[in-house]
Amino acid sequence: MAGTFSRIKTWIAEVLTASDLNAEFDNIINNLDPDGIDDASATEGAMQAVADPYPASVSSLATNLRGEFQRTRYLIKQITGEAQWYIDPDVSLATIFSTYTTLADVQANAMNYAVDTGVADAYVVTISPVPAALTVGMVIVVKIINANLTTTPTLNLNGLGAITITRNSGALNAGDLKANGYYLFQYYTTGWNVINPMLMGTASIINGAVTTAKLADGAVTSAKASGLFGTRDTTKVKNTNYLSATDLIISAYAVVESGFDFVEGYSDATATPTTLITKSLISVVGYIVNITFTVKKGDYWKVAFAGAGSANIKVTPIGS
Repeated sequence: MAGTFSRIKTWIAEVLTASDLNAEFDNIINNLDPDGIDDASATEGAMQAVADPYPASVSSLATNLRGEFQRTRYLIKQITGEAQWYIDPDVSLATIFSTYTTLADVQANAMNYAVDTGVADAYVVTISPVPAALTVGMVIVVKIINANLTTTPTLNLNGLGAITITRNSGALNAGDLKANGYYLFQYYTTGWNVINPMLMGTASIINGAVTTAKLADGAVTSAKASGLFGTRDTTKVKNTNYLSATDLIISAYAVVESGFDFVEGYSDATATPTTLITKSLISVVGYIVNITFTVKKGDYWKVAFAGAGSANIKVTPIGS
């Protein structure tokens, strides 16, 4: 649709007068505004026209005002993700800022922490934002209100299903989850693995020493152990399968030397373990990528590292 700005007079071989000249300049001053200028989109197709201002990482300069409009439309379309730049976005920026994770939320671990609202052996947890599904490697921190009474407690995250809680892919002991304790859970395809259980058994622990003759299922067999943890082993190397003689805590880290590096921890009952327990990845050169996971006595384990350098692996035995 044409704008309201147009010429006052069409000149036909006549003398230019002051009044005519003033009328034309007044017309420009008073009417050459956004309402008076003709539109740049006479059709819907013209209104949808966009131009990439940075194709193939090279600046594309506009040669007229229409080109500037088209480049601005292109960026709006990229930001909203809609089919056309003028379509309302699915989520407004105000909603994103008020609903989704902020830096403060990250510092407080707000999106991965919650207090259990269930009962003993049937724990219920709700986090926000709501996860669409359970994915391998996802980690949550939970305050458990009631200690587990059985070896097969479950955890139901945001109604995604009551999944059995395990320890190193095996069954828990009663009391591994202490009332009002804080626990780290990692999902691994078929269960929630608790990374920091209480390691309860038939023994009692006083001042760091095991005082009864036997801790259930193969930990300490002497009448009294000097401590719960054995001597740390630093001789293990990346991408190598090992058999655990005791329960273990595995810690590994590496420095990113180039590109995109990751460290993965695997453990199960097979000689070449394929069950992913934990994973950490980063693509910033010079940064440290690290993992910590536990291994059950009698299971195999390995630390996989994609980088060219070595992975620093520390193995701490639990019991004997």
